[in-house]
Amino acid sequence: MHGWGNPYSAALTMAKVKETFFRIWHPEHQDTPMNDLWAIPAFYKMQTKQVIQEENFNDFFNSTRQRVQNMHMKVVDIINQHEQAMFEVYAHVLLETPYNSFRTH
Repeated sequence: MHGWGNPYSAALTMAKVKETFFRIWHPEHQDTPMNDLWAIPAFYKMQTKQVIQEENFNDFFNSTRQRVQNMHMKVVDIINQHEQAMFEVYAHVLLETPYNSFRTH
């Protein structure tokens, strides 16, 4: 599943743009892994309207959109909550997938 027609592409693009601006605004988190940023209140409370007002927003958004369009994505719907929890750990640790966002629990 890939391409701009994919409903996950826009969300992932915006998440990556927010990550970029967060790292610019908070250089102390330059090397913080993406999954660890979600534990930082300033990151998960950051609103889209803050980012859109930035002077370089369009440049960052367009270059990020191109990167996301070139990514290969898979969406897995796991109904059983125990299987889902195990899969989240597997995907994060063993597959080293940095762009997962498992905010389900």
